[in-house]
Amino acid sequence: MSKIVKLAIFLGIICLISSAALYYTNTVTAPIISENKRIATEKLLKEIDPNASKFESKEVNKGSIVNEYDAEENGKVTLKIYEVSTYGFQSQITILIAIDTTNNQFKGFKVIEQAETSGYGTQITEDNDYTKQFNTKKISDQIDVISGSSVTTSALNKAIEEAVTYYNENK
Repeated sequence: MSKIVKLAIFLGIICLISSAALYYTNTVTAPIISENKRIATEKLLKEIDPNASKFESKEVNKGSIVNEYDAEENGKVTLKIYEVSTYGFQSQITILIAIDTTNNQFKGFKVIEQAETSGYGTQITEDNDYTKQFNTKKISDQIDVISGSSVTTSALNKAIEEAVTYYNENK
């Protein structure tokens, strides 16, 4: 056999072994990653509403809305929490946005995952005027943006508006 054929076969075997190793690693770690994400989301839900006795989850998959969580206190749904996912300036951003069902007011905002530009887009994870507005504003009020991070916050605001529209259509 020529040297080129031997090298091609050798490279093919190396690719096959590497592919099998990647497949095995993904198969083993995927359930662990999924469970860790579920635990982290539950923790954030509890941070939004520590008084809730339980959170009922419903898969939505409509536009940017991934899931809807009903936060219950004494058997009554007091908050609708929406998991929304959108693309910001340079990464996928997934957040939880809560709406108080008694007064149609935002009740909380938590970031599940993001990898935006440090110092700009990452401001959505900080305690600032942008994140605080989701504790006081009515859902009908205009949502502000962060100066210097307009792509990130505009994308988030659009996704949040989708959640508000979905909430209003499904009260």
